[in-house]
Amino acid sequence: MQDDSDQELPNRFKALRKVLGQTQKETGELIGGGLRTWQNYETGRSSPSWRVLHTLIGMGVNVNWLLTGAGDMFSRNDGPRAGHGVSESRAVYGSTEPDWHTLPMLNPVEEMQSPPMAFDLSFLRQLGTRIDALRLYQVSDNTGSAYIEDGRFVVVDTTRTCLTAGGYYLLRLGHGFSLMQVQRDHHDNVYLHSGNQHYREIEVPAGEIASLDIVGRAVWSDRVL
Repeated sequence: MQDDSDQELPNRFKALRKVLGQTQKETGELIGGGLRTWQNYETGRSSPSWRVLHTLIGMGVNVNWLLTGAGDMFSRNDGPRAGHGVSESRAVYGSTEPDWHTLPMLNPVEEMQSPPMAFDLSFLRQLGTRIDALRLYQVSDNTGSAYIEDGRFVVVDTTRTCLTAGGYYLLRLGHGFSLMQVQRDHHDNVYLHSGNQHYREIEVPAGEIASLDIVGRAVWSDRVL
């Protein structure tokens, strides 16, 4: 039997669509998918990607409310802005609103330039860390891609560089970034697990952990990590 809490997110998707006054097909197409895409959100079969969340932000949706139930359905009480694409939304790129905060993007190649992305301040505070220490990373051809899909954006807390078992960490390995899940044994050795079958597990002896170049701990992707 499904727990009631498992239906909270699907119910908010349904409530949002009702307020927009649209069918499942219409809302699905609005976010770049279709009928089945939105049906899966309303039934809990799948969760939205960051691309979808960005589109909803562009429509005026308060993503903090959508994911957690906290706050109002629409940001700044200005109601829906149906039809506005992500690139048109000040709530995503370079927002200057006082209740939004832009996070700089981490790139594996320093010459690459990516625009900062803005998040609701109340949402960032719920992550329980210093907001100025947060950075954004987009997963691409990543060793952890089976854990967090390529194309997803990950919020990284750069103050949390002490490896904790079960956590997801962004590390510099060679010339790029790798998102790895950490496990430890009773000798305090670290094992970096890859979600990608093409990458083997990396064993790091306790005495060599300090040599790892740890960017920080991933604290959010499409859920709290």
